[in-house]
Amino acid sequence: MFHGLLILISILSITVLSVSIFRRLGLGTVLGFLVGGMIVGPIGLDLLPHSHTTEVLGEFGLLFLLFIIGLDFRLSRLKKMKRALWGLGSSEFFIVGGIFLAIGLAIGLTTEQAIIVGFSLALSSTAMDLQLLTEREELGTNFGRATLGTLLFQDLMAVPLLALLPLLADNSGNISIDIGRAFLEGTALIAFVYVFAKKITPFILRNVAKTKSPEAFTIASIVLVLVMCAATNYIGLPMSLGAFLAGMMLAESRYRHQIETDLLPFKSLLLGLFFVVLGTTLDLELLIKYPSYILGSVFVLVALKLLLVFLISKSVMKLRTKESFKTALLLAQGGEFALAVFQLALVEFKILPAEIGQGLMLVILVSMITTPILYKIAEMLEKRGKLFPHKMDTLPDVGLTVSNHVIIGGFGRVGQTIAHMLSKLGIPYTAIDMEPDRVVEGRNLGYPVFYGDITRYDMLRTVGAERASVAVIALDKVSVVKKTVNSLTEHFPHIKIFARARNHFESESLKNHGVTATMPETIESSLQLGRVVLDAVGIEKDRIFGLVGDLRLNDYEELYKIIENSQSPKKPALTSKARHKKMHIALTSMFSKSQKKPEEKKKAIAKKIHKKKPTKKKVKKVN
Repeated sequence: MFHGLLILISILSITVLSVSIFRRLGLGTVLGFLVGGMIVGPIGLDLLPHSHTTEVLGEFGLLFLLFIIGLDFRLSRLKKMKRALWGLGSSEFFIVGGIFLAIGLAIGLTTEQAIIVGFSLALSSTAMDLQLLTEREELGTNFGRATLGTLLFQDLMAVPLLALLPLLADNSGNISIDIGRAFLEGTALIAFVYVFAKKITPFILRNVAKTKSPEAFTIASIVLVLVMCAATNYIGLPMSLGAFLAGMMLAESRYRHQIETDLLPFKSLLLGLFFVVLGTTLDLELLIKYPSYILGSVFVLVALKLLLVFLISKSVMKLRTKESFKTALLLAQGGEFALAVFQLALVEFKILPAEIGQGLMLVILVSMITTPILYKIAEMLEKRGKLFPHKMDTLPDVGLTVSNHVIIGGFGRVGQTIAHMLSKLGIPYTAIDMEPDRVVEGRNLGYPVFYGDITRYDMLRTVGAERASVAVIALDKVSVVKKTVNSLTEHFPHIKIFARARNHFESESLKNHGVTATMPETIESSLQLGRVVLDAVGIEKDRIFGLVGDLRLNDYEELYKIIENSQSPKKPALTSKARHKKMHIALTSMFSKSQKKPEEKKKAIAKKIHKKKPTKKKVKKVN
């Protein structure tokens, strides 16, 4: 028992360490779980040897992984993501799947094997891609939505693909009929899930919810999942398909948020369980035996999917080059649904030979490992300007063609607003920004915005700073603003510098640094809010504008006095040494007081009594 406990502690500790390192490196938690599994598995420390127990754990982890994916899949999303779903998603699945099917037939696979292998390799990792996009807060971007739409379509196609396995294993009918039947079964199952989710599931969960027992509600949700798994298994379909359909069913109910909340503590644990066990099953002996085949297959898979998805994204979704590349990079690997299909085709339905099935699973796993690494490398190259560099061929001529103009540093919301105002009045200006997407969007809208680093002296010369009259620094980071101010004041002292500031203290710091005037955002927003409030309570507009104008006089002097009084500086905190010294003095004083001799105490008490003067009562004389 004690030995088993030590092994469990070791496995968990190694996994935590691996996940922490890979998360710190920006490579995602999924890769950390996989590497952790490899370390504790047979190819590493052999703390978790391959056995029937690990197989059961793997199957259990796979069921709950597909359930979680199903829970994130909502049929209501299909309407909102039509273009990404039916355009990019369907094109990617059928084109990529068809090409891999043809490759499978060319290398000697049977038609049944080629269909399973080809369309399974078209699937990507929903768990890994969602994790990467969520960790980097990129789900709301154009390429994030395109990736999500493609993943949704792939998950949808996994239903007929899993339903196709028992039909192909039977090997007694026409393949075209089997494929048609699988699609019909898949469509019927999805329709059943939709009806069940709308009519029956709410009735069951509503009655359980009336008990006001969170435990009963969670257990009822798990029972529904197990019932769906058992039902699909009973009709001859894989249990993993039942888990995915159960997730879809609960995702469509009004209790979805409560179920997600109840399962949130277990979500990462179950995902981790699946990928750790997956790491332990990684057969490196096969990689050592056939290195050129395995690594060559990984290269073909990733490179071909990268190229095809890139071209489809550009042509179907009309994404920009960088967005198409990022979408392709996220979808270039194999996925967990492919692992599920290969596992079932290998073990349960005997469609694939052992060596081919194990080899394909290894290819999928290695491709999943490469994705976060490649994505991280792409991010680093993009930041350094070596990936998709933006042309600045028109920039050197800007300073020669304009004079007495305004330079805007930063083309975010503040910079765009100022640029729009200057454009309205026909005042010449040039904007500089380090964010390539903003530059492209601004150029498309007709704004003279260029890619560059406003803090650099040569960039300021290029935009004609020696002939400019005003510079507006609309950047967030104070350190960058101060660096820009240094360049301007040192080389172009004639320019008036204006900058944004978050508050009064930041404003004062920038003024001391050489900024002509600042716009403290908190104070200005407070004045605007106060103006609206005064207008709402019926004050005349002349009085309101007069009051706001008075408060703006002398650079908000009156408001600054109020702020300084209300935010008086606190006493500095004592150092550790000072605290110990203060405590020592206090304890010494208390100790010395308690150690007074009895005679001294008596004298002290007598002295106090002696000092007290008796109060004389006034007696009222009666005549």
